[in-house]
Amino acid sequence: MAGRETFGTGSPDPSGPVPEDLDDAFEDPPQAFVPCKPVKAGSAEATVELRRTTTGELALPTFTSLRRFVEGCGDRQPWIAVARADVQKIAEQVGAEVVLEDVALPDTERRTGNE
Repeated sequence: MAGRETFGTGSPDPSGPVPEDLDDAFEDPPQAFVPCKPVKAGSAEATVELRRTTTGELALPTFTSLRRFVEGCGDRQPWIAVARADVQKIAEQVGAEVVLEDVALPDTERRTGNE
């Protein structure tokens, strides 16, 4: 399920390598990595993707590093980096009931590149 708002993206090609310098570089990182999907092919805008928790809450998954993002979402999932200070505001704008941090997605919810 996707959020209703769009945000700018800095997402790399999801098939590309994960840069080593984005691996847990900060104790309290200034950004969060959020799963997204492009609004349309080639667009610089993206829509954040929400997930349902096991208890049915609509959640905004966030990750504190790109390494944790790839471990939690897989290497085929597009992402955007947003200021951590903006995460709660984004969650409210897209209708998320809860924000998850560094919680891995089940394999059945990971992108395969065939979507």
